[in-house]
Amino acid sequence: MSIGIQFYFVMATQFVTKFFAFAASVLVARTMGPTVVGIIAFAYSFVGLFEFLFDMGTGTAHVKRISEGKDPAQCLGAYAVIKALLSVLALGCVLITYLVIYRHRDGFQDQAQRIVMFIIVGSIFVDQVFLYYFNTFKAQLKFGKSQIVKSAKDIIDALLVICVVLFWRNIYVLATAHLVSEVIGAILGFCLLKGRRLKKPDLAILKSYVSFSLPMFAVTASWTIYQNIDKVMIRSFWTAADVGMYHVGYRICAYALLLGTSLNAILFPTVSKLHAAGKIDLIRSLLFKGERFTALLITPLTLLLTVFSHPIIVGIWGSEYLQSVPILRVLALFAFIACMGYPLSDGIMGIGKIWTYFWLSILNILSIVLFNLILIPERVFGVRMLGMGALGAAWGALFAICLSYVLRLILLRRYMGYEPRIRTYASPLIGCLVGAIAWLLTRFQISLSQTIYLLPIALAVYFGLLFITRAMTRADVHFIVNILKPSSTRRYLVDEFKDKTIGSVDA
Repeated sequence: MSIGIQFYFVMATQFVTKFFAFAASVLVARTMGPTVVGIIAFAYSFVGLFEFLFDMGTGTAHVKRISEGKDPAQCLGAYAVIKALLSVLALGCVLITYLVIYRHRDGFQDQAQRIVMFIIVGSIFVDQVFLYYFNTFKAQLKFGKSQIVKSAKDIIDALLVICVVLFWRNIYVLATAHLVSEVIGAILGFCLLKGRRLKKPDLAILKSYVSFSLPMFAVTASWTIYQNIDKVMIRSFWTAADVGMYHVGYRICAYALLLGTSLNAILFPTVSKLHAAGKIDLIRSLLFKGERFTALLITPLTLLLTVFSHPIIVGIWGSEYLQSVPILRVLALFAFIACMGYPLSDGIMGIGKIWTYFWLSILNILSIVLFNLILIPERVFGVRMLGMGALGAAWGALFAICLSYVLRLILLRRYMGYEPRIRTYASPLIGCLVGAIAWLLTRFQISLSQTIYLLPIALAVYFGLLFITRAMTRADVHFIVNILKPSSTRRYLVDEFKDKTIGSVDA
């Protein structure tokens, strides 16, 4: 089974689900306002700060052990035991932290924020049950099952949100819709995994999970904190509406991040399997292809979001969200660097350098907190800061991800001789040239409808220059066309659901 088809299938299903989520978020933003958006986003971010306690790296350990060929029944049993214990522990930590902040720090005095937060706590708790099934399918390289059940859950969530906006427009019902969709997702996952045998785990398999999870604990913690600390810090120094402005920009960039997350879902178990077989040369080739094709595809999307941010925000969300325009531009650059770094992260973890990734993650979270403290608040402990608010959070995310990307390149060069190639960065350089020209044209304050006419011209120039400079070849086009053939995807899904595919590592 070609990795290319797997990547296309994962990305396509995520794109469809993100489309529904995008439509739902626009309806919520336009009808219920930035304050409601900010309250929901803050609740997810606050609980999200503790989300690593639900997992502590065991999900990655589960993927790693099964992809290495360990007994699936014992792995399922070990993961179930550890997951149950961690979920109870995490739930207790969230509630204790809430009580301390509420009673001793005078936090959560807004009743709407309190009720919404409790509903979201339940939603994330149920989501961890769903992840048990999702990670198992991913570990077996069964991306059809994992993505179909996840897409079904996310689409149901979007449809429920749309119904709430159309018929209730109540923030409590809106939060409950997210909880209901998580319950449905957990049930769907159980149905697909039903019949799989679970064995009582022995001490050896439990120890192997714990030994891998210990360094991954900080990795998981830093990632969840990295995803949520910006909104929590914005709300700590500014208003819920400011969180809403930032969240709008971040939701748009979620489309760009699809490329990275789709590739991440495939590359990590694949690199792990190749490393177990000692195929280092194939790993280097795979990571280069991952970076190059990510650059080819993410550049035009970054071009769109940076150059045409004003007509996108005003045309879709309305002038009420004008503050999100510069935020979107900066976050688009953040998404570009983040996607480029996903293959490098998979390479470091896939070859077993977990403690290295541990320290990289610690440095990553320290950098984002430091940048945010300098950029977001007006004052900290009486010391004057830049006071950029939500825009400062966007710049902080960009600075931190750039530092992380450079460090990952250095580490891979040291561990496996991975060298960055000029061909990888040809498409971003061409994108910068086309983007500069298009940006000059947008100084005329074009509308969303005019953007629709200008965008195809910019994309045509971009891909034309790629061919002229041979940054993109006919072989690349044939490769993409073969991946996009419906027959290839259909054959893959039929084989997987008949258990004929165990997961090829064909690059």
